Amino acid sequence: MKDSKQLLGESSAILVVTTILTKTISAIFKLPLASDAFLGEVGFGYFSVAHDLFMPFYLLAISGLPAALSKITAENLAKKNFLQVKNNFFTARRLFILLGIAFSLLLSLFSIPLVLSKGSVNSIYSVLAVMPSVFFCFLISVYRGYFEGFSNMYPSAISKIIDSLSKLCLGLIFSFVVIRLTNDPALAAGAAMLAVSFATLVSILYLHLKFKRNNPLDKLTFEKEESFTPLTIKALFVLAIPFVIASLASSVVSVIDVFTVNLKLSNADNEYLSVLNAMYNNGGALQNQIGFDMAAYLYGVKSKAFAIYHLIPTVTMSLGVAALPIISTAVIEKDNAALKDNTQYLIKILSSIAFPAAIGLFVLAGPIMKLLYSSNDPLSGNLLSIYAFTALFSAFVVPFTTLLQALNKHYSALIHIIIGVLIKIVVNVILVMMPTVNIYSAPIGTLACYAYISISFFVLLKLNVKNLAIFKTVLKPLFAALICGGVAFLISNFASNSVVTVIAIFAAILVYITMLALFRTFTKTEIYNLLKIKRK
Repeated sequence: MKDSKQLLGESSAILVVTTILTKTISAIFKLPLASDAFLGEVGFGYFSVAHDLFMPFYLLAISGLPAALSKITAENLAKKNFLQVKNNFFTARRLFILLGIAFSLLLSLFSIPLVLSKGSVNSIYSVLAVMPSVFFCFLISVYRGYFEGFSNMYPSAISKIIDSLSKLCLGLIFSFVVIRLTNDPALAAGAAMLAVSFATLVSILYLHLKFKRNNPLDKLTFEKEESFTPLTIKALFVLAIPFVIASLASSVVSVIDVFTVNLKLSNADNEYLSVLNAMYNNGGALQNQIGFDMAAYLYGVKSKAFAIYHLIPTVTMSLGVAALPIISTAVIEKDNAALKDNTQYLIKILSSIAFPAAIGLFVLAGPIMKLLYSSNDPLSGNLLSIYAFTALFSAFVVPFTTLLQALNKHYSALIHIIIGVLIKIVVNVILVMMPTVNIYSAPIGTLACYAYISISFFVLLKLNVKNLAIFKTVLKPLFAALICGGVAFLISNFASNSVVTVIAIFAAILVYITMLALFRTFTKTEIYNLLKIKRK
C-alpha cells in the first residue's frame, strides 16, 4: 500500500509529465496551423478570437470543478462512506450537464458583439464550432474529478493526451481540406475549431467507457440506490471557488483583448486604418492575400507571440498545483519552519524556470519567431519581446494564488486579481485608441496586469509567512539567467539563421545550468526532495 508521500509524488509526476506532453502537442498543432499552408495570420486571427473566448469556460470546467469533486470524493472514501461517493457522482453529473448547457449558451451571448462588429463577424464560424466543446468539457470534468478522488490520475492523464492528439490530427486535416476547397480563412478557422469539439467528444467517450468498465465502486453493494444530493452542489461550489480564481487569472486577459483590442481594430475608421496600412502593409503586399483582414492579421500575429510566451506560466502553473497540499499541511499543522522552507523553495524553483525562459525569449524574440513560424515580420518579434518581459511576472501568479489559498487568503488574492484585470482593461482601452500603438496595447496591458498582481502577491506572502527571504531566494537564479541571456545574445549576433538560433538556445541552457551549479543555487537536499515537508 502506498503511503501519502508516495501517492503525492506519483500524482505530481503524472500531472507535470502530462502537462508538458499536452502543451507540446498543442504547440505542434498551432505552429503549422498558423502557417500559410493552413490558416495564415488572418485565419489564425479568427481562430484565436474564438479560442480566447473559449479558454475561460474550458479552464472553469477542467480545473475548479473536478478539483472540488475530487476533494469531496476523497473525504468520503476516507470515511468509508461509499454510498455518499456514489450519490455525489450522480448529483455532480446532473449539475455539470446543466452547467455545460448554460455556459455553452453564455458563450453564444459573448459572440453577439462579434456578429454586430463589421470587422469581427468572420470569427463567428469558429465561435459556433467550439460551442459543443464547452458542454463536453463539463462532462469530462465529472469523470476526471471522480477518478482523481480515488487518487487515480491515469484516466485524466490519458484523456488529456487523447484530447490533444485528436485536436492535432483532426484540426490540421479539417483546416487543410477546407482552405484548399474554399480559399476562405474564416471557414478554415471554423473547421480547425470544430476539430477541438470533436477532440473533447472523443475524450468524454474514453472516460465514459473507462467508468463503465472500471468503476471502483462496482465491486461494492449498497442498501440504497443512488439519489440526488443538494448538499453536494453547495459543497462543490464552495470548494471550487479558489481553484476557479487561480485558473481564470491566466485566461481572462485574452478575453479582454478580444473585447477591447480586437473590436477596436475591427471597427477602426479610415484615419486609423491609414496609419495601420502605413505601418504594416508593406506597399500593399498584405492586401494581396486571399481574404485579407488587417485586424485579423494583427490579432493573428499577436496570438502567435502569445502562444509561445504562455508556455512559461503554463509550466509553472503545474508546480503550484503540486505545492498546494504540502503548503496546506504545513498551515494546518502550524509548522512555520516547514511553511517558510517550502514557500522559499517553491519561489526558487519558479524563479529558476521563469527568469531564464523570459530573458531568453526577450533576447531571441525575433529569431525564435522566424525559427518557429518562418516569420520575418519585425512585429511578431517585438510583440514576443514584450510578452517575454511579462513572463517575469505572470509565471508567479497562478502558483502564488494557490499558495494564498493554502494560507486562507484567497479572498485577498481575488481582490488583487480583480484590480489587475481592471488595470488591463484601462490600459488596453487607452492605448488601443492610439493608432501608432494599435496591437501593442494587448501585450502592454497584459504586462501591467501581471506586474501588479505578482508584486501584490509577493507582498501578501511576505506578510503571511514569517521570515520569508524573497530577495535572497530569487537573486541567484536571476544572475544565472542574465548571464545565459548574454550568451544567447552574443551567439545570435553572429548570423541570422535557424541554425545559429538553435545553437544560441542550447548554449544558453548549458551556461545557465553551469551557473546554477557554480552559484550553489540548490542544495543536494533540495534537489532530491522537491517540495518535501520537513518533519520534526
